Amino acid sequence: MSTTRFFTLIAIICSTTALAQSNAVRRPQPHNSFLVNPSLPYVYLEVDHVGPRVPNWDGEPRVGIFLRLHNNSTLPIIVNTFGRPPESTDDQCGVFDDVVANRPSFGEPGGALIDISGMSKMDLASIVAPPAAAPQKPAPQPSVKAEVPESMPSGYAFEVGTMATLGPGQTIYFSLPLNHISDKWHVEIPFRFDLRIRTPVRSAKNYVALYQGDIAGKMPHAVQY
Repeated sequence: MSTTRFFTLIAIICSTTALAQSNAVRRPQPHNSFLVNPSLPYVYLEVDHVGPRVPNWDGEPRVGIFLRLHNNSTLPIIVNTFGRPPESTDDQCGVFDDVVANRPSFGEPGGALIDISGMSKMDLASIVAPPAAAPQKPAPQPSVKAEVPESMPSGYAFEVGTMATLGPGQTIYFSLPLNHISDKWHVEIPFRFDLRIRTPVRSAKNYVALYQGDIAGKMPHAVQY
């Protein structure tokens, strides 16, 4: 092989290798395009503390749950807000919330499963529709008042309010009265994604919930209302 052909071949190989490396660099790398921190939920609540709080109006307890709502998504979210009383000197705002009665628990996960392998159609029919028992006196139906306790407070939701937009990685600091959470009801903070689109199609409802168990360990030893 002549020297000229040899160096020409080396040049072609080097050019091909450089082009391949250049394409490899430009090739997009796989990554999570929705979460800012992939180890956390896309929107979540952080319990800061439970302590003294200036009520929004008479009748509210003077103890509150102080929270931070985190937007861990790469899309902005919108939260409905309102102003706090002038005597409230802490750096927080009011955030709309829904107080919702807890649903009844229908057993715990991890229960025994029925093995239907090898069962006949008659056996399966007995599971789906067991034999009718002797007529019994119908049990009294619980009233609405029994399902939704009378002492359950109303959440913060007003006809007039403002909106706060949380960008990716941003948080909002706010508080709720302590009685917005109990062993019978919980709190749901509604939010929506700021997609900047208009459509007549109804969007999915988004909210992040807070239960009594979520503030365990944050309660002071002596709580006075």
